[in-house]
Amino acid sequence: MIKAILFFMLFSLGSFANSEEIILQKKIDIQISNLNLFLTSVESDLRPFAENFHIQLDSGSKVVVPQEISGTQMQPVLKMSVKKCVFIFCQTIDLDVEFLLQKTSGSCDRNYLLSANLSRSSQLLTQLYSSIDTQICVHATDTGGQMQLRSTLIRAPDFQNNLIQKNAYALIKLQGQAIFESLFQVLKLNGANSKTLIED
Repeated sequence: MIKAILFFMLFSLGSFANSEEIILQKKIDIQISNLNLFLTSVESDLRPFAENFHIQLDSGSKVVVPQEISGTQMQPVLKMSVKKCVFIFCQTIDLDVEFLLQKTSGSCDRNYLLSANLSRSSQLLTQLYSSIDTQICVHATDTGGQMQLRSTLIRAPDFQNNLIQKNAYALIKLQGQAIFESLFQVLKLNGANSKTLIED
């Protein structure tokens, strides 16, 4: 009985510890004359981020309905449909992603949480992942600032590690790079003079 209880506790702790999966960690060196003004400009309109977000596809996927941007300036929504095929079996995944940028507390000069809410997407996806969350940490430097990004997949409560999850993960993990590339473009649109990618 005691062994059974210990096993259950270890299993629960393991499940909790793995409730998220890191899909991207990068740093960007930002060269700008006024970092605070620059960040305020980025914070004030999230729609350019959604408009520059391009879904990344793996070899077994193709777009069947092109992406469309709706929603508000601060909570834009991206919708599109992708057909995902494994051997001769295909499934259409409807993506309905709402983006939200929030200021958070932390040890950096500016701290943000960029959320890509997946809860209105196809059940195939929502039964696995609820969102893609990107922690953004900005430190001021003499030439502007340095931005650290950490994107994670947040698992749904009824997540199961199986073949469906494996194939969905192959597609959804690529969106960490899409987040980075879109954010990189937004920095440029908001007046950063030059930016250097720093690989972790």
